[in-house]
Amino acid sequence: GGMYMVNITSGDKTYTERLVIQP
Repeated sequence: GGMYMVNITSGDKTYTERLVIQP
């Protein structure tokens, strides 16, 4: 388990999503 950040680019928009991974 753990958490990490992922940057997502969609068209002209960029945002950061926090993904929490459960075991």
